[in-house]
Parts: sequence; C-alpha cells; structure tokens
Amino acid sequence: KRYNDAIDLFQKKIQIEPENWGAHLNLGYAYLAQKAYPRAIESLRKVVQYKPDHVQAYYLLGACYAESKSGDQARSAFMKVIDLDPKNVDALKQVGLAYLLEAQSLQKADKHKESQRVAGQAAGYVQRAVGQKPGDVQARVLLAQAYVLSKQLDKAKDEFRRVLKMDPNNKDAQQGLERLEGGP
Repeated sequence: KRYNDAIDLFQKKIQIEPENWGAHLNLGYAYLAQKAYPRAIESLRKVVQYKPDHVQAYYLLGACYAESKSGDQARSAFMKVIDLDPKNVDALKQVGLAYLLEAQSLQKADKHKESQRVAGQAAGYVQRAVGQKPGDVQARVLLAQAYVLSKQLDKAKDEFRRVLKMDPNNKDAQQGLERLEGGP
C-alpha cells in the first residue's frame, strides 16, 4: 500500500513536471520494490535521459535488467556505472558476476576455450572490486569461482582459503575447495 501511494504521488509530480528526474528516480525505486521491472526500467531510463551522469539510476537499471534476465543490458548498465565511478565495488562485482554466468553457460555448451576467456574477464572485474574492498567475502568467492572457470586452479584454491579464514562457515568456499581438492 505504501508503495502504491508513493507511485501515485510520483506520477502526479511527473504530470506537473515531466522532466523532474528525482520524481522519475523515486518512481523507479517504487516499481523496483514491487518487482514491476518493465515500469521501473521505463522510469529509470527517463532519469538517465535527463541526467546522463546519474550513477545510481544506471545501477538500478542494471539491477532491473538482471532481475528481468536481460544479462547483456544489465552488464551494459553496470559498465556505465563503472565508466562514471570506476571504484564502484558493487558495479564491479555485478559485471564480474554477469561474465561469470556467461562463462558457466559457455562451459555447459562445451565451449571451453570461450568459457575460459570470459571467466578471465570476470576475474578482472572482481579483482578490481577486491582491490577496493579486500574484506568483501562475496567478491572473493566470485573471484575464486572465476579462477576455477578460467582454469587458474591454484589461485582459486588460495582465494577459497582466504574466504574460509574470513568466514569459516562459508558454504560456497567450503564446497569449492572440496571440489578442487577432490573431497566429497
């Protein structure tokens, strides 16, 4: 109900001031919260139309595209965030994740060389995120997974071990290390 009220309020504001990028941004937030991704995307596109350097709007666009399973568009929006804010850890992780998911799909399609190349791209972005925020466990798990797919297995083991030092109960790191070391 509160989001519906907010949507009504921001739609009225936009009727009065169609170029009010702040109202479009808040409308996009409200639609995103309701998982109305096409409407959120429409509102957020208006924001970047009026404010082409709005980092947060591009990030939210990327999130909407990712939730809508539009991987290329998500990656493009997150890349725009990185263009505007090269040290944005969340965008670096999202681009890395997008490449990692693509690498996994290629691996399943028996396109191993291409998968390795794309996983290497994933690792590059996630390494930048880890460089900005070394204590980010999620980024380190993504990095280890990218290393696995890019066949850098020693680096993957080392990264999984770092994660387990930071978070001894991390299931992804435990399972990843077990697979690499031939465990259960």
